[in-house]
Amino acid sequence: MTDRKPPSRNSPQSAHGVAAKTRGRAVAHGALPGDSETEFTDEELERIVAEAWQHGRAMPPIDDSIWRQDACGAWMMREHFGHADSEFGWKIEKVAVENADRGGLLRPFNWRNHFDIANGRPHCDITADRAGVPAGRQASPPRNKQA
Repeated sequence: MTDRKPPSRNSPQSAHGVAAKTRGRAVAHGALPGDSETEFTDEELERIVAEAWQHGRAMPPIDDSIWRQDACGAWMMREHFGHADSEFGWKIEKVAVENADRGGLLRPFNWRNHFDIANGRPHCDITADRAGVPAGRQASPPRNKQA
């Protein structure tokens, strides 16, 4: 983590304010120590994103390298990291305040959902849409709905 810069008007935003800047993509505010405007190298960003993605919920038989669900059940698409305008866009949120391995504290969340650290639970505005889908079957393609 290098090149600390003051927040700018054009910085990516999360539900909690200014997000860490990651080559134009955002990691949620508070996700990384001192991250109000942290620049990451491409390698650092890929490692952080890959670690957080692994904490998303895999839903067989859907390809978990492309699709995962957040703690609210909302669908996220791997390649849509940092895309706030996408139904499947996602960000990374910090889920604990303890001093532990950084990767263990980070979780993927759909852009419209977030984690409330104070109460220790997710805040869900978007969930998976299973309307008309029989039990034991997946909606194909995955879709989300307002909670």
